[in-house]
Amino acid sequence: LQDTLIFTLAGAALNFVLYGDRWLMAEFSMSFEMVAVYSVVTQASLLVVLVLEQVSKIFVPLISNLENVTDIGQKNLKKFFFTLFIFMISVPIIGGLTGYLYITFLFGVDYWEKGQNLYWILIFGLVFYPIQMFSRGFLIRFHSVFLTLVLNCVAGFILLAVIILASEDYGVLTFAFARASAFVFVGVSFFCMVFLPLLKRVTK
Repeated sequence: LQDTLIFTLAGAALNFVLYGDRWLMAEFSMSFEMVAVYSVVTQASLLVVLVLEQVSKIFVPLISNLENVTDIGQKNLKKFFFTLFIFMISVPIIGGLTGYLYITFLFGVDYWEKGQNLYWILIFGLVFYPIQMFSRGFLIRFHSVFLTLVLNCVAGFILLAVIILASEDYGVLTFAFARASAFVFVGVSFFCMVFLPLLKRVTK
């Protein structure tokens, strides 16, 4: 029961990272026009993540059948890291195309012109998102669930702190930077906790 509660709280913290920027825009009195543009580019940026999320599920049986993370063979580890690398470079390539098509087709070129700078900032942050997708199963199974909660909460704090400190100077761009910063933190921290030890095994 305790682990379930902690896992639920960790999910809530991650949802704040995913959606908190838009919740906070109204609190900081952003113009309705820029709220609309920001919401559209955020939705567009997540299209590539939705696809990658489904593909990443093929690794779930690999994790669930392991008693210890050291049971993963070097051959499988190399495949794993190669796939992770492909996913990361796919974000700006596929995301750039799908985002442009989504925005211009459904909302018009004007929305793209107003929001493309925001979009590329968001995509930069999402380059690190595949690390979180691949590593959360490892982190929960072979580490502490509480650690997942802590890292997600810190990411949420980064999102909130950047918005509070910089919103008056950079306006709506602050929300994109804040969101990207939170994703970068999650990706880098999860990588250090989960994948760095595994990477050392691959490079031996």
